[in-house]
Amino acid sequence: MVFGLRFLPACCILLQCFAAAFGQSASSVPPDITRDVTLTVSTADGRSSFRMGELIPLKLAFNSALHGKYQVDLATYDRSGRMMEESFLIRPESGWVDPLKVWFGSGGIMGGLRGIGVLSGEPIFVALDLNEWVRFDRPGKYKVRVRSGRVNAIGGTPGVQAPEVVSNEIELRIVPADNAWQRETLRKAFAALDKPADPKVNPATQDDRKLAARTLRFLGSAEATKELARRCDGEDSNAEFGYLLGLAGSPHRDVAVGEMKRLLSDPDHGVSMSFLYGLAHLMRDPEGTPEQWMKEDANNYKALEAELMCGPEKKRPGTGAQPEYPHGSRQPWRRLDAPQREACRGGGGLVRSASSGKAKRSP
Repeated sequence: MVFGLRFLPACCILLQCFAAAFGQSASSVPPDITRDVTLTVSTADGRSSFRMGELIPLKLAFNSALHGKYQVDLATYDRSGRMMEESFLIRPESGWVDPLKVWFGSGGIMGGLRGIGVLSGEPIFVALDLNEWVRFDRPGKYKVRVRSGRVNAIGGTPGVQAPEVVSNEIELRIVPADNAWQRETLRKAFAALDKPADPKVNPATQDDRKLAARTLRFLGSAEATKELARRCDGEDSNAEFGYLLGLAGSPHRDVAVGEMKRLLSDPDHGVSMSFLYGLAHLMRDPEGTPEQWMKEDANNYKALEAELMCGPEKKRPGTGAQPEYPHGSRQPWRRLDAPQREACRGGGGLVRSASSGKAKRSP
């Protein structure tokens, strides 16, 4: 008995050590996002049937029962034009395409405003339009899941990419878009976009215009494609970038290029630097490589700039545009005089010398 009592303090110490070690081990269990975080995707309005070219708004709901352990990146805009946090798993693998695969084939991601939400037992929602990543070119039933890299452990290791969370699967029924619906959708978009924008008088007008611009961007008809090109007139640089993405994602790429080239020579249509940049991108060979596209972009831009200078006098774009400085130059475009334009149209063409601002004959 005396022997047992002698060792009792030592046993207590050992038990305390085991308890401490066990507690430390439990608290230091590495986070497992795929186990601890759920992602639920649904359509924003509960619908499952959409026309080809119709907006498909999605709602992503992130949640975790572990309070304060994980955070969600709430950004929904990147200056490059696409968020890279999500990718989509679509079945079947045919009947749809990534509309901006070629546009972003040579790079992207420029950053933007971001917010952070902490998961604490209540869902955190992020709204997206599926059309930005997926264009359905064939009617049918499609199963959709979302893979997202928005979630990270709070206090996690810097520079270590967290595992992606995969959502539930939803089924969408895509039906053909008839001409009457396309015309009516186009008419409503025109009405909203052409209404004078005065947020002080009617704050909702700005939201209506944004929705109309996105509707026009994804509609996908030949007439909508032409209208996107016509609205790239340098009057609103922010809206113009969205229109250019719509042209890049249109199933009527040849219509887009043809209309933009027509507008390039139209003296009543303002042309901004973004217009030339976008048209140069649209002229890429879709089957090319990123390295080829970078070279194509530079050559196409040069050729388009030369064509602009050799063409008729153009209407000056609005103050929202950036028309003054050609690509890679700190000097403004200089309109060629009549003899130079005649020489340009008659032979090897004239290109602008970025260093001197003078026109010279290309080899």
